[in-house]
Amino acid sequence: MTKKITMQDIADHVGVSKFAVSKALSGKSGIKPETRDKIVQAAAQLGYRFITKEEPAAEEQPKAAAFGETDHRQVIVLVPNVRYQTRHSYYWGRIIEGVQLELEERGIGMILVTEHIRSQFANMINPRGVMGIIGVGVVSYQILLEIRNLGIPFVLIDHEDPLIPSDVLSMNNFEWMRRITHYLVGMGHRNLQFVGNLRYSRSFYDRWFGYRSMTEEHGLGVNQHEGLLTIRGDNRSEMTE
Repeated sequence: MTKKITMQDIADHVGVSKFAVSKALSGKSGIKPETRDKIVQAAAQLGYRFITKEEPAAEEQPKAAAFGETDHRQVIVLVPNVRYQTRHSYYWGRIIEGVQLELEERGIGMILVTEHIRSQFANMINPRGVMGIIGVGVVSYQILLEIRNLGIPFVLIDHEDPLIPSDVLSMNNFEWMRRITHYLVGMGHRNLQFVGNLRYSRSFYDRWFGYRSMTEEHGLGVNQHEGLLTIRGDNRSEMTE
């Protein structure tokens, strides 16, 4: 039988206290970002899985709040970066509109919520009034943790978290990056560079591997500037700068 991984196991692996592991995995503040990343990565590597708390008794259920107060046929669409993930975005805009159209056809209401909220997400909704939640793009671990605690069904688009398993819908980043690279090579380009923070999301990894597999098939040497693989920025304009 596989040994159950505990927080102490993670603490011993990373070299921190069990208290630090508890704070990192519960999404609480007070932990350095680099330490939190090490703990989360170690937890995923060792096979630790977050266990949902037992659903509270009826008298302990959160009171109805801003969302889900009256209409039980509604879905929350959680958009983390509302500045750039708008209806005007060619990529994200089509995803959001597609979600809205499908929900409308089924007679289900949609509530668009940004992740940039001041209070805890769990305090803003009534779980019994929400059918489900759709996360668009990268949603923070803390928010996903709260959703898991509430017991609301959720699906993520173009994002996944190693500690909180969920249904995920992604484009085939690996294959499409292979096709793009093949097209560029066919146009005569030989000095190619990949730009994107490989630690930002799974989709960046998939694109990187698709790019590398096709350049290897064409026998192109690796002349990648390493700094372009860790470049910071939440959107294309910041990366370009």
